[in-house]
Amino acid sequence: MRKIKACATALAAGALVSGSAFAGNSVEKPTFAKDVAPIMFENCAGCHSPGQIAPMSLLSYDEIRPWVKSIQKHVEAKTMPPWHSDDGYGPFSNDRSLTDDDRDTILKWAKLGAPLGNKADLPPTPDVPDNTEWNLGEPDHILTLKEITVPGNSPDQFHDVPVKTNFDEDRWVTAVEIKPGNSTVVHHVILWQGEQVGQGWLSAWAAGGFPDKFPEGTGRLLKKGATILADMHMHPSEVDATDVTRIGLHFADSLDDIEKELTNLWVMNTDFAIPAGDPNYQAESTHTFSQDSTILSVTPHLHYRGKDFKYTATFPDGTSQELLQVSNYDFNWQTQYWFEEPIKAPKGTRIDCVAHWDNSENNEFNPDPTKTVTFGPESYDEMMIGFVDYIVDEGVRPKMEEKTDPIQDKLPDLVAKHPGVVFKVLIPGQGLSAVVIPKTGTGGWHIAMGSRAVMAPITDIAWDGDNVTANLNIPGQGVQSISATLAGTSLKIDITDEKGKTNSITGMLAQ
Repeated sequence: MRKIKACATALAAGALVSGSAFAGNSVEKPTFAKDVAPIMFENCAGCHSPGQIAPMSLLSYDEIRPWVKSIQKHVEAKTMPPWHSDDGYGPFSNDRSLTDDDRDTILKWAKLGAPLGNKADLPPTPDVPDNTEWNLGEPDHILTLKEITVPGNSPDQFHDVPVKTNFDEDRWVTAVEIKPGNSTVVHHVILWQGEQVGQGWLSAWAAGGFPDKFPEGTGRLLKKGATILADMHMHPSEVDATDVTRIGLHFADSLDDIEKELTNLWVMNTDFAIPAGDPNYQAESTHTFSQDSTILSVTPHLHYRGKDFKYTATFPDGTSQELLQVSNYDFNWQTQYWFEEPIKAPKGTRIDCVAHWDNSENNEFNPDPTKTVTFGPESYDEMMIGFVDYIVDEGVRPKMEEKTDPIQDKLPDLVAKHPGVVFKVLIPGQGLSAVVIPKTGTGGWHIAMGSRAVMAPITDIAWDGDNVTANLNIPGQGVQSISATLAGTSLKIDITDEKGKTNSITGMLAQ
């Protein structure tokens, strides 16, 4: 499923990353020329070459020698290459971790003082493709995003960049290659079908990632005239830079060539509130399959405070299987784990995800340990999404189920958890929402986003009799103040934005 080999680097660590498909035998007295160079050239040159994401080129002994201690440290700790699944899971077809023999060879070589050996034994210097070349060959269609300027030594940037496709018919996409123009500053790109984040997942790329080549006979349907939204995270370097990212789309020859639609499922939780300083906050999410299905891959997603993530499948006969455990989650690596043997998920199979966050000062990546953190799109917010790519066993795509209102579905659970402080609010032009304003702690304003309910946190809640004030933290839109008065079962709410404009709306107590 994944034929393109890649290697990347942890920017903060400045260390070698080497994924190995080279299966050599560990030798007693390895040299660089004969034993180590084949491993590194085969697996590291893709990123550790000029113009790529790695901070240093590793195409020769002279370039590699100064980094030997770092190589030894991270290979020994198994923190490099960046493969984060715990041992005992999978096997995964895109596993880029070192074989035991390769690992032993590199460590012995480093401990021996990193000898060069006989130069005659050196393999040819790898022919690294130019960054403008397409790894999957020339795409059927290329989309070019607008230029983005990234000032040196500036904060991370986040951009939503739309691009029109203008196709006059539906197309099955069989592969996507996202090609940053400047790999030194592009951290990750997520592609959506639509004009809002969260609509119709298409593909994603992160530093050190692979082009997205879907399993044979599967594809994602790109609708006629669709807009693709590129959700981009830019990580500035020390110098000013610009980027023009391109998207290469590969299509099936005809609509009949695709046997199964590759469906992307979000097993997500948007209701958590991680207390300031909490070193091990836990949240869960779940999904039950309504059709016989087959799971092809899983991708855990948290942000900077993410600590660990686990997927478990419980089958209709009561047996269960842990699919993936990532005990040392790293936001810098958005890894998709493709099963060598896909997982059968009969109707009624439940996927349970459990995640933990470290919001304490001991987490060196924590943007602000004094802040209570909730769901939101920015990296300094948090997310909990267990992505699952699957196909249905019968038919091309999942059967259309009767549409339900995600807020109506969520109300019983909210009322059970927060009796007497949940209010139904009808938002003009948008529909039903639910407002939770507890006497203590953090509340939330729940709105529908497609088939999901998402929450904007309500913080700094202060009740005084039947009056309450609070702050509404709308992800991506800043903080708005709330002033509300309870009269019987109705709640009159005034919302004032940062420019001083006030809108009024009324909610009714949910029973």
